[in-house]
Amino acid sequence: MTPPISSLPTELFLNVARFLRHEDLVQLMTVSKRIHQIIEPLLWTKLELHRPDYHEDHGYSQSGSAVGPQDRPYMQQPPSNYPEDEFRFDEYYVETARRWLKNFEHYVEGSSQRLERLAAQVRWLCITVDPYKNDGPERDCWNALTKFINLEYLEVHAKWNEWNAVKPFDTTARPLTKLRTVKMRGYVPQEFLQYICQQPELITDLELAILDAPIGSILYHARRNPPNESETPEGYEGMTDAEAEALDDIEDFSQEEIAPRPLPWMRETLAARFTYLTRLWLCKPAEPFKHNLLSILETYYSERSDQKALEEWVSLLRAARDTLVYLTLENRLAVRELESSCSGSDDYMEYYCHGPSYERFVGTVLPVILEDRPWPALKQLQLYGIEVHGPATPKPKRAPDVNVKGQLKARFPGVSIECYLGRRILFDPRRGTVCNGGDVLGWRGDV
Repeated sequence: MTPPISSLPTELFLNVARFLRHEDLVQLMTVSKRIHQIIEPLLWTKLELHRPDYHEDHGYSQSGSAVGPQDRPYMQQPPSNYPEDEFRFDEYYVETARRWLKNFEHYVEGSSQRLERLAAQVRWLCITVDPYKNDGPERDCWNALTKFINLEYLEVHAKWNEWNAVKPFDTTARPLTKLRTVKMRGYVPQEFLQYICQQPELITDLELAILDAPIGSILYHARRNPPNESETPEGYEGMTDAEAEALDDIEDFSQEEIAPRPLPWMRETLAARFTYLTRLWLCKPAEPFKHNLLSILETYYSERSDQKALEEWVSLLRAARDTLVYLTLENRLAVRELESSCSGSDDYMEYYCHGPSYERFVGTVLPVILEDRPWPALKQLQLYGIEVHGPATPKPKRAPDVNVKGQLKARFPGVSIECYLGRRILFDPRRGTVCNGGDVLGWRGDV
């Protein structure tokens, strides 16, 4: 006997189905072949592979994101017997996403019509990429993402992996020509990011918080995540200018501990082509004010990486100033996990905010924003972790002649200008990686 629901016209059925939860739709697919054909695109067009409320818990409520909770098709809850622990909840969905992505990692084009059909249906994908593999030696997670050829929205939260090999990214993969929104955070490979952004004229919404490969501490018997080996010549004799400049970029990572570093990733001419951005969010690790030298002297913060990241910010701002409507810039102070027990995130940010990274921002980025050139579309400019205001702010206070917020308000009288405390990055000094859990940028609530 044909179920009564199968007799509904397709348009009416779709109107009913949009009120159903993800798990309800999965069960409804089993009713009949016709319903399966109708529902399949509903499930695959838009995929949110984080736990329910993940983005609401880890985002900024005042950011005014273009994507609200009602726009995210969160998947079903974990089994009822699963421990009620936020970290375990997150890991459950990370594992779910890992299993889901592995379906697309090892098939070659033409070998699975079903997987190709499903991948072609995906327009919107938000996923945590965890390259870890506990049942084999190698993953191919980054190349797998290129098989979703019709993506318009891609949001990737990338974890670090040191336990197994990951296949090199194939830079000759077919471009994703429909991408309009790109949101990348965590340990995203440089080659993948360059691939994703190879047609920047098409991108209107860009969020970047990219971390360079971690470097572990020398204080342990075997250094985890050692830096790439490079032979350093004794002098500049016989070298070209380009070779000499490359030599100057070689950093000495022999210090005891290496804090997380931003990843400079853009080719020289790429930034100038981001000419249609309406929303831009840029975030990076930052160096705190060195108040207690004994507590952070042994931690090395890469001034070179920080400065290069800021210069990339400048290039993007200059390219997109004619179209930008919403602009958010964020520094996240990097602090050893062991020091987090001394204060909460808010207290730490308030006290250590105005450090070397703040000074570099003031010297590199602020003058470009204040240039006497129009920003015709700008409506909102938010700064997180860059400048602290208010009478309760303890020493060390910002330089009184700087006042970033005051200068911006004077420069943009009709624009909403706000400065917020932001958040810090907790990292494991032994591995050099940001701490697990939370938002893959080392923030796990006010801890």
